[in-house]
Amino acid sequence: MTEQNIIIRPATPIDKKALNKIKNTAFPFLMRFFYSSSKDTLVAEKNGELVGGAVLKIFTLKNKKCGHVLELFVSKEEQKNGVGKKLAQASLTYMKDMGCEEIFACVEGNNTGSSNIFSKNGFSVLSLYDQIKNYGFSYFKLLYNTFHIFDIGHFLWKFPADQKHFDSSAFEFLMSILLNIAVFLIACLRINNSIWADPQELLYAFAAFSILFIVRFAFMAAASKVQGLPVRFRLWESGITLNILIAGVFGGFFPVPGSVYPKQTAWRYPELKKKLGIIGLNGIASTTLVLSIFILIQKFVSTDHSLSTFVAYNILIGKNMLFFNVLIPIFPLGCYDSRRVFDNSKLLWAVLALICSFLIFLT
Repeated sequence: MTEQNIIIRPATPIDKKALNKIKNTAFPFLMRFFYSSSKDTLVAEKNGELVGGAVLKIFTLKNKKCGHVLELFVSKEEQKNGVGKKLAQASLTYMKDMGCEEIFACVEGNNTGSSNIFSKNGFSVLSLYDQIKNYGFSYFKLLYNTFHIFDIGHFLWKFPADQKHFDSSAFEFLMSILLNIAVFLIACLRINNSIWADPQELLYAFAAFSILFIVRFAFMAAASKVQGLPVRFRLWESGITLNILIAGVFGGFFPVPGSVYPKQTAWRYPELKKKLGIIGLNGIASTTLVLSIFILIQKFVSTDHSLSTFVAYNILIGKNMLFFNVLIPIFPLGCYDSRRVFDNSKLLWAVLALICSFLIFLT
């Protein structure tokens, strides 16, 4: 690790072009349209050349001055040379000097390069329960200021780490089911769907979500156990907030199922990529299996109105789940199972995408 000759300093207007060039190599293509800018920006300079940057934001929350690491990025050539670590430490020092009592960062669940840096600097993941418990009605202001609304699969990290916090996999899994159902009902209300007037249909929708989510989790947990990788479930709360906006404005809906992640705080995605790929493959296989069963029932089994309605809900939700879980393995849906499969085998992902497309076509 080469940390010498690295200088961290405030950015100047003439640094903008070089910073954008580094961002273009550090972030996926679509993320370039979401670049942030701030007067509170630090740059890392090595031997007179810019090699990274940190875009920071200062805001007030519940009468406390807070900070947020909007972006932290390092050129590909310097990503293992301690630049990110020095930028994170300098960002903390800068925001503390500005009077910030709490500091936040949003990191995609599989971006272990960034999450490990924040973990080593005293940050911890703040669960949805703790976000609401700690900030109450200011929770929405927190989401706005940290942009934790549209970043599906990202988690909110906080400094200093909470000594007492509630972070239960079982609770987050249950909330994942309930929140998805709630958003689905909002979408139905927006388009005047009759589900609200029929308690039996509400039950069918609840059962359909439960079946798809529970079977998916069971397949993924089994794959984790077989490979000897302890995992925990995490809810994608920012996907839920985005979903609420889409449901309320357009009447649209897409499943936000959350996922399993290694239990250990510090882990590296490249080292566990193969195991996570198998877990992701099992997540896709579970949805494919459930959807196929209900398609066969719909096409070849004579059913009464009640059962046919139940089957239809499973197909509708399962089809949406399969589409988002397979066909778009890039930002902003890179947290779904398809990305883990894609990173291990593009050919296997292509085969799964064809199968998924065929099943969707059948419905």
